[in-house]
Amino acid sequence: MRKIIDVWRREAKPGERLGDFIDRIGIDEFMSMLGVPRTRHNRCEEISWNFGVRQFITYM
Repeated sequence: MRKIIDVWRREAKPGERLGDFIDRIGIDEFMSMLGVPRTRHNRCEEISWNFGVRQFITYM
């Protein structure tokens, strides 16, 4: 947790929230800033959440 906060404080724009910072730079870049090694278990994939509640319940 300390490493996440340190990267966020160092790299974020003034007043930028953590989630907005990650959205701006991308999760892959954020993970590399943290020094998290890329494996098949933590790779980030784009998921489209553009569907309704019934499809979401079916998806889950």
